[in-house]
Amino acid sequence: MEKKMIFSNYLDYVLLKSNSDELLRYVGDYLVPEAGDAETNCTWEVIAHLKKNKMVCKDKNLGIAIKGEYNEQLYSFKLGKKNVLWNSNTDSFIIQASEKKLVVVNDNIQGLFMDTYRAIRQILISGLLNRGAIIIHSSGIMIKDKAYIFFGGKGAGKTTSVFQNVLKGKGIKKFLANERILALTVNNKILIYGWPGVAFVGVGTIISTVGLESLRDIHSRAGGVALLLTEHKLLTEEYLNGLIELGEKEASKKVEKVWLTPSEISTLTDCSIKNYGFLDKIFLPQLKIQERNTQRIRQITENELEELLDDSIITNINFYNDWLGLRKLNQDYIENNMLKDLLSIDAYMIEGSNLMIDGDES
Repeated sequence: MEKKMIFSNYLDYVLLKSNSDELLRYVGDYLVPEAGDAETNCTWEVIAHLKKNKMVCKDKNLGIAIKGEYNEQLYSFKLGKKNVLWNSNTDSFIIQASEKKLVVVNDNIQGLFMDTYRAIRQILISGLLNRGAIIIHSSGIMIKDKAYIFFGGKGAGKTTSVFQNVLKGKGIKKFLANERILALTVNNKILIYGWPGVAFVGVGTIISTVGLESLRDIHSRAGGVALLLTEHKLLTEEYLNGLIELGEKEASKKVEKVWLTPSEISTLTDCSIKNYGFLDKIFLPQLKIQERNTQRIRQITENELEELLDDSIITNINFYNDWLGLRKLNQDYIENNMLKDLLSIDAYMIEGSNLMIDGDES
Protein backbone atom coordinates (compact mmCIF):
# COMPACT_ATOMS: atom_id res chain seq x y z
CA MET A 1 0.00 0.00 0.00
CA GLU A 2 1.31 3.45 -0.92
CA LYS A 3 2.06 5.97 1.79
CA LYS A 4 2.71 9.65 1.30
CA MET A 5 4.56 12.80 2.38
CA ILE A 6 4.29 16.43 1.31
CA PHE A 7 7.18 18.82 0.65
CA SER A 8 6.97 22.56 0.08
CA ASN A 9 8.87 25.80 -0.52
CA TYR A 10 5.77 27.73 0.65
CA LEU A 11 4.53 28.38 -2.89
CA ASP A 12 4.79 24.90 -4.42
CA TYR A 13 3.62 21.66 -2.83
CA VAL A 14 4.85 18.25 -3.93
CA LEU A 15 3.01 15.08 -2.97
CA LEU A 16 5.35 12.09 -2.68
CA LYS A 17 3.82 8.61 -2.75
CA SER A 18 5.78 5.38 -2.34
CA ASN A 19 5.36 1.69 -1.69
CA SER A 20 8.51 1.84 0.48
CA ASP A 21 8.42 3.10 4.07
CA GLU A 22 12.22 3.12 3.99
CA LEU A 23 12.27 5.45 1.00
CA LEU A 24 9.84 7.85 2.65
CA ARG A 25 11.91 7.89 5.83
CA TYR A 26 15.13 8.71 4.01
CA VAL A 27 13.61 11.42 1.80
CA GLY A 28 11.84 12.88 4.83
CA ASP A 29 15.10 13.00 6.78
CA TYR A 30 16.83 14.84 3.96
CA LEU A 31 14.18 17.24 2.64
CA VAL A 32 11.92 17.79 5.71
CA PRO A 33 8.21 17.14 5.01
CA GLU A 34 5.32 19.44 5.81
CA ALA A 35 3.53 18.90 9.09
CA GLY A 36 -0.13 18.03 8.73
CA ASP A 37 -2.12 17.21 5.62
CA ALA A 38 -1.80 19.79 2.85
CA GLU A 39 -2.57 17.39 0.00
CA THR A 40 -5.21 19.69 -1.47
CA ASN A 41 -2.46 22.30 -2.05
CA CYS A 42 -0.26 19.93 -4.06
CA THR A 43 0.35 20.88 -7.67
CA TRP A 44 3.06 18.25 -8.25
CA GLU A 45 3.03 14.51 -7.66
CA VAL A 46 6.06 12.24 -7.46
CA ILE A 47 5.56 8.49 -7.18
CA ALA A 48 8.58 6.42 -6.13
CA HIS A 49 8.34 2.67 -6.73
CA LEU A 50 10.86 0.30 -5.20
CA LYS A 51 10.66 -2.33 -7.92
CA LYS A 52 12.31 -3.43 -11.14
CA ASN A 53 11.34 -1.60 -14.32
CA LYS A 54 11.01 -3.76 -17.41
CA MET A 55 9.46 -1.20 -19.74
CA VAL A 56 12.37 0.88 -20.97
CA CYS A 57 15.36 -0.01 -23.12
CA LYS A 58 18.78 0.82 -21.66
CA ASP A 59 20.51 1.15 -25.01
CA LYS A 60 22.50 4.40 -24.66
CA ASN A 61 22.60 4.76 -28.43
CA LEU A 62 18.83 5.21 -28.52
CA GLY A 63 18.72 8.02 -25.97
CA ILE A 64 19.74 11.69 -25.84
CA ALA A 65 22.57 12.25 -23.35
CA ILE A 66 21.85 14.75 -20.54
CA LYS A 67 24.05 15.80 -17.63
CA GLY A 68 22.46 15.14 -14.24
CA GLU A 69 22.58 17.26 -11.12
CA TYR A 70 26.10 16.13 -10.25
CA ASN A 71 27.20 15.56 -13.85
CA GLU A 72 26.09 11.94 -13.79
CA GLN A 73 25.03 10.63 -17.19
CA LEU A 74 21.32 10.55 -17.96
CA TYR A 75 19.67 9.40 -21.18
CA SER A 76 16.34 10.71 -22.44
CA PHE A 77 13.91 8.34 -24.24
CA LYS A 78 10.35 8.42 -25.46
CA LEU A 79 7.88 5.85 -24.12
CA GLY A 80 4.82 6.45 -26.28
CA LYS A 81 4.04 10.11 -25.56
CA LYS A 82 5.89 10.09 -22.23
CA ASN A 83 9.40 11.40 -21.65
CA VAL A 84 11.64 8.97 -19.77
CA LEU A 85 15.04 9.60 -18.20
CA TRP A 86 17.39 6.74 -17.36
CA ASN A 87 20.15 7.50 -14.86
CA SER A 88 22.96 5.18 -15.90
CA ASN A 89 24.75 5.78 -12.58
CA THR A 90 21.87 4.84 -10.26
CA ASP A 91 19.85 2.73 -12.76
CA SER A 92 16.70 4.70 -11.95
CA PHE A 93 14.00 5.51 -14.47
CA ILE A 94 12.26 8.89 -14.11
CA ILE A 95 9.04 8.87 -16.15
CA GLN A 96 7.08 12.05 -16.83
CA ALA A 97 3.59 10.60 -16.56
CA SER A 98 1.96 14.01 -17.11
CA GLU A 99 2.97 17.68 -17.00
CA LYS A 100 3.38 17.72 -13.22
CA LYS A 101 3.59 14.06 -12.34
CA LEU A 102 6.81 12.04 -12.17
CA VAL A 103 7.26 8.34 -11.54
CA VAL A 104 10.66 7.17 -10.27
CA VAL A 105 11.39 3.44 -10.45
CA ASN A 106 14.36 1.47 -9.12
CA ASP A 107 14.76 -1.84 -7.31
CA ASN A 108 17.70 -0.43 -5.31
CA ILE A 109 16.85 1.81 -2.33
CA GLN A 110 19.92 3.99 -2.71
CA GLY A 111 19.27 4.75 -6.38
CA LEU A 112 15.57 5.31 -5.73
CA PHE A 113 16.34 7.70 -2.87
CA MET A 114 18.92 9.70 -4.83
CA ASP A 115 16.71 10.33 -7.83
CA THR A 116 13.52 10.89 -5.81
CA TYR A 117 14.98 13.55 -3.55
CA ARG A 118 16.79 15.21 -6.46
CA ALA A 119 13.57 15.36 -8.48
CA ILE A 120 11.63 16.94 -5.59
CA ARG A 121 14.44 19.39 -4.91
CA GLN A 122 14.54 20.36 -8.60
CA ILE A 123 10.80 21.05 -8.54
CA LEU A 124 10.97 23.21 -5.40
CA ILE A 125 14.09 25.18 -6.32
CA SER A 126 13.11 25.68 -9.97
CA GLY A 127 9.68 26.87 -8.84
CA LEU A 128 11.29 29.70 -6.88
CA LEU A 129 13.93 30.54 -9.49
CA ASN A 130 11.24 30.76 -12.18
CA ARG A 131 9.42 33.35 -10.06
CA GLY A 132 12.58 35.46 -9.71
CA ALA A 133 14.31 34.13 -6.60
CA ILE A 134 18.02 34.73 -6.10
CA ILE A 135 20.52 32.49 -4.33
CA ILE A 136 22.59 33.86 -1.44
CA HIS A 137 25.66 32.17 0.01
CA SER A 138 24.50 32.22 3.61
CA SER A 139 23.13 30.26 6.54
CA GLY A 140 19.95 30.79 8.50
CA ILE A 141 17.66 29.97 11.39
CA MET A 142 13.99 30.36 12.19
CA ILE A 143 12.76 31.98 15.40
CA LYS A 144 9.09 31.17 15.72
CA ASP A 145 7.74 32.11 12.27
CA LYS A 146 10.50 34.54 11.25
CA ALA A 147 13.70 33.88 9.28
CA TYR A 148 17.12 35.28 10.12
CA ILE A 149 20.08 34.89 7.80
CA PHE A 150 23.83 35.13 8.38
CA PHE A 151 26.22 35.94 5.58
CA GLY A 152 29.78 37.10 5.14
CA GLY A 153 33.15 36.01 3.84
CA LYS A 154 34.99 32.78 4.50
CA GLY A 155 35.54 32.26 8.22
CA ALA A 156 33.13 35.05 9.22
CA GLY A 157 31.11 32.66 11.38
CA LYS A 158 28.02 31.86 9.30
CA THR A 159 27.88 28.21 10.38
CA THR A 160 29.03 28.93 13.94
CA SER A 161 26.16 31.43 14.23
CA VAL A 162 23.66 28.73 13.28
CA PHE A 163 25.14 26.14 15.64
CA GLN A 164 25.29 28.53 18.60
CA ASN A 165 21.72 29.70 18.12
CA VAL A 166 19.96 26.38 17.54
CA LEU A 167 22.03 24.62 20.23
CA LYS A 168 20.96 27.08 22.91
CA GLY A 169 17.66 28.05 21.38
CA LYS A 170 15.54 26.13 23.91
CA GLY A 171 13.42 24.63 21.14
CA ILE A 172 12.31 28.05 19.86
CA LYS A 173 15.08 28.39 17.27
CA LYS A 174 15.05 26.03 14.31
CA PHE A 175 17.65 25.14 11.71
CA LEU A 176 16.84 26.71 8.33
CA ALA A 177 19.88 26.08 6.13
CA ASN A 178 23.60 26.25 5.66
CA GLU A 179 25.60 27.14 2.53
CA ARG A 180 22.77 28.49 0.30
CA ILE A 181 19.44 30.24 0.73
CA LEU A 182 16.90 31.37 -1.87
CA ALA A 183 15.20 34.75 -1.45
CA LEU A 184 12.03 35.85 -3.25
CA THR A 185 9.70 38.79 -2.69
CA VAL A 186 6.14 37.58 -2.09
CA ASN A 187 3.37 40.07 -1.23
CA ASN A 188 5.90 42.72 -0.14
CA LYS A 189 7.72 40.31 2.16
CA ILE A 190 10.89 38.32 1.45
CA LEU A 191 10.37 34.59 1.43
CA ILE A 192 13.45 32.63 2.48
CA TYR A 193 13.86 28.98 1.47
CA GLY A 194 16.78 26.95 2.73
CA TRP A 195 18.49 25.03 -0.07
CA PRO A 196 18.18 21.38 1.03
CA GLY A 197 21.61 19.84 1.14
CA VAL A 198 24.75 18.98 3.03
CA ALA A 199 26.42 21.53 5.33
CA PHE A 200 30.20 21.82 5.29
CA VAL A 201 31.09 22.52 8.91
CA GLY A 202 34.48 23.63 10.19
CA VAL A 203 36.16 21.58 12.88
CA GLY A 204 36.47 24.74 14.96
CA THR A 205 32.70 25.21 14.90
CA ILE A 206 32.19 21.64 16.12
CA ILE A 207 34.75 22.06 18.92
CA SER A 208 33.32 25.38 20.13
CA THR A 209 29.69 24.21 20.14
CA VAL A 210 28.79 20.51 20.33
CA GLY A 211 32.28 19.02 20.81
CA LEU A 212 34.11 16.42 18.76
CA GLU A 213 32.88 13.46 20.80
CA SER A 214 29.30 14.26 19.73
CA LEU A 215 30.25 13.22 16.19
CA ARG A 216 30.68 9.56 17.08
CA ASP A 217 28.42 7.39 14.92
CA ILE A 218 26.50 10.51 13.87
CA HIS A 219 25.52 9.10 10.47
CA SER A 220 23.70 6.14 12.01
CA ARG A 221 22.32 8.08 14.98
CA ALA A 222 20.67 10.57 12.60
CA GLY A 223 18.90 7.88 10.62
CA GLY A 224 21.56 6.81 8.13
CA VAL A 225 20.56 9.04 5.23
CA ALA A 226 24.18 10.18 4.76
CA LEU A 227 25.16 6.57 4.06
CA LEU A 228 23.00 6.67 0.90
CA LEU A 229 24.39 9.91 -0.55
CA THR A 230 26.63 8.90 -3.43
CA GLU A 231 28.64 12.16 -3.44
CA HIS A 232 28.96 12.38 0.34
CA LYS A 233 32.21 12.39 2.30
CA LEU A 234 31.51 10.23 5.33
CA LEU A 235 33.06 10.90 8.71
CA THR A 236 35.16 7.90 9.76
CA GLU A 237 36.09 6.83 13.27
CA GLU A 238 39.74 6.94 12.23
CA TYR A 239 39.52 10.58 11.18
CA LEU A 240 37.54 11.57 14.28
CA ASN A 241 40.01 9.83 16.59
CA GLY A 242 42.84 11.62 14.81
CA LEU A 243 41.21 15.00 15.46
CA ILE A 244 40.69 14.19 19.14
CA GLU A 245 44.31 13.06 19.51
CA LEU A 246 45.52 16.35 18.04
CA GLY A 247 43.83 18.30 20.80
CA GLU A 248 41.32 21.11 20.33
CA LYS A 249 43.85 23.84 19.55
CA GLU A 250 45.55 21.95 16.70
CA ALA A 251 42.37 20.29 15.44
CA SER A 252 40.73 23.73 15.07
CA LYS A 253 43.37 24.63 12.49
CA LYS A 254 42.21 21.87 10.15
CA VAL A 255 40.94 23.29 6.87
CA GLU A 256 39.02 20.14 5.95
CA LYS A 257 35.29 20.41 6.64
CA VAL A 258 32.94 17.90 8.27
CA TRP A 259 30.02 17.05 5.96
CA LEU A 260 26.69 16.95 7.80
CA THR A 261 23.11 16.50 6.59
CA PRO A 262 20.32 18.65 8.07
CA SER A 263 19.08 15.71 10.12
CA GLU A 264 22.59 15.25 11.55
CA ILE A 265 22.75 18.92 12.57
CA SER A 266 19.32 18.48 14.14
CA THR A 267 20.58 15.44 16.07
CA LEU A 268 23.78 17.18 17.23
CA THR A 269 22.03 20.34 18.42
CA ASP A 270 18.70 18.83 19.50
CA CYS A 271 16.76 21.28 17.33
CA SER A 272 14.01 20.92 14.77
CA ILE A 273 14.16 22.02 11.12
CA LYS A 274 11.99 24.47 9.20
CA ASN A 275 13.11 25.17 5.66
CA TYR A 276 11.17 28.33 4.80
CA GLY A 277 9.88 31.51 6.37
CA PHE A 278 9.77 35.28 5.89
CA LEU A 279 12.91 37.32 6.46
CA ASP A 280 12.96 39.53 9.53
CA LYS A 281 16.61 40.56 9.92
CA ILE A 282 20.03 40.05 8.39
CA PHE A 283 23.16 39.47 10.44
CA LEU A 284 26.77 39.72 9.39
CA PRO A 285 28.83 37.75 11.91
CA GLN A 286 32.44 38.56 12.70
CA LEU A 287 33.55 35.60 14.78
CA LYS A 288 36.28 36.36 17.34
CA ILE A 289 36.59 32.98 18.99
CA GLN A 290 39.56 34.09 21.11
CA GLU A 291 37.41 36.74 22.82
CA ARG A 292 35.55 34.74 25.44
CA ASN A 293 31.91 35.64 26.04
CA THR A 294 31.99 38.87 24.05
CA GLN A 295 29.39 40.37 21.77
CA ARG A 296 29.17 43.72 20.01
CA ILE A 297 26.19 44.57 17.79
CA ARG A 298 25.67 47.59 15.56
CA GLN A 299 23.22 48.31 12.81
CA ILE A 300 24.92 48.70 9.43
CA THR A 301 24.10 51.19 6.70
CA GLU A 302 22.41 50.37 3.42
CA ASN A 303 25.66 51.08 1.56
CA GLU A 304 27.58 48.65 3.78
CA LEU A 305 24.91 45.99 3.29
CA GLU A 306 24.89 46.46 -0.48
CA GLU A 307 28.64 45.99 -0.71
CA LEU A 308 28.55 42.83 1.39
CA LEU A 309 25.53 41.41 -0.47
CA ASP A 310 27.30 41.87 -3.79
CA ASP A 311 29.88 39.34 -2.64
CA SER A 312 27.29 36.87 -1.35
CA ILE A 313 24.71 36.67 -4.14
CA ILE A 314 25.35 33.68 -6.39
CA THR A 315 24.78 34.84 -9.95
CA ASN A 316 26.17 31.85 -11.83
CA ILE A 317 23.91 28.85 -11.26
CA ASN A 318 25.41 26.63 -13.93
CA PHE A 319 26.56 24.35 -11.11
CA TYR A 320 22.93 23.27 -10.70
CA ASN A 321 22.09 21.36 -13.86
CA ASP A 322 18.48 21.70 -15.03
CA TRP A 323 18.14 17.99 -15.80
CA LEU A 324 14.33 17.97 -15.53
CA GLY A 325 14.03 20.92 -17.92
CA LEU A 326 12.00 23.00 -15.46
CA ARG A 327 13.95 26.27 -15.59
CA LYS A 328 11.92 28.92 -17.43
CA LEU A 329 13.22 32.36 -16.52
CA ASN A 330 16.54 34.04 -17.24
CA GLN A 331 18.11 35.22 -13.98
CA ASP A 332 20.25 38.01 -15.43
CA TYR A 333 17.79 40.89 -14.93
CA ILE A 334 16.32 39.76 -11.61
CA GLU A 335 19.20 40.46 -9.24
CA ASN A 336 18.78 44.25 -9.05
CA ASN A 337 15.13 44.07 -8.00
CA MET A 338 15.76 41.50 -5.28
CA LEU A 339 18.81 43.42 -4.08
CA LYS A 340 16.67 46.52 -3.61
CA ASP A 341 14.19 44.55 -1.49
CA LEU A 342 16.95 42.99 0.60
CA LEU A 343 18.44 46.43 1.29
CA SER A 344 15.16 47.43 2.97
CA ILE A 345 15.70 44.79 5.68
CA ASP A 346 17.33 45.79 8.98
CA ALA A 347 20.88 44.44 9.06
CA TYR A 348 23.36 44.15 11.93
CA MET A 349 27.03 43.44 12.37
CA ILE A 350 27.49 41.00 15.26
CA GLU A 351 31.06 40.63 16.49
CA GLY A 352 32.73 38.54 19.19
CA SER A 353 32.68 34.93 20.35
CA ASN A 354 28.97 35.05 21.21
CA LEU A 355 26.88 35.16 18.01
CA MET A 356 23.54 34.49 19.71
CA ILE A 357 20.56 36.58 18.59
CA ASP A 358 17.09 36.97 20.04
CA GLY A 359 15.43 38.36 16.93
CA ASP A 360 14.57 41.64 18.64
CA GLU A 361 17.67 43.75 18.04
CA SER A 362 16.91 47.40 17.47
